[in-house]
Amino acid sequence: MATARKRTGTLERIVERRTRVLALRIGGGSYRAIAKEIGVSVKTAYNDVQASMDELKALKAKRAEQVLEIELSRLDRLTQAMWPKAIQGNTSAVGMLVRLAERRHKLLGLDAPTKLQHDLADGFTFTMKLSDEK
Repeated sequence: MATARKRTGTLERIVERRTRVLALRIGGGSYRAIAKEIGVSVKTAYNDVQASMDELKALKAKRAEQVLEIELSRLDRLTQAMWPKAIQGNTSAVGMLVRLAERRHKLLGLDAPTKLQHDLADGFTFTMKLSDEK
């Protein structure tokens, strides 16, 4: 039981330290100055900043995934609403379904980019990405 409390206390201190270290780094502090102010090694200051940044990246990725799920659900609902009209021959509904499918493909990265590549005489390669977007 004492070990669990000790670990919890240690984790709380690490979280507090990482929060403070990240704030100092965002404020322009060098790792050496941060280490001195916090009372840790430069390596610990650096590792704390990196760990905090990794946590922020993970949070951002999770939120982006949630937004993607919401957008895909919206597209599903719109597709379900337009489908019966399209089946009955409504050309506006067919056009809407095509645009919904294009949006879904773009969100999911299903359309492979088109590239034009040319090897130049001097040994360089020129590559240009072509896009269908207007």
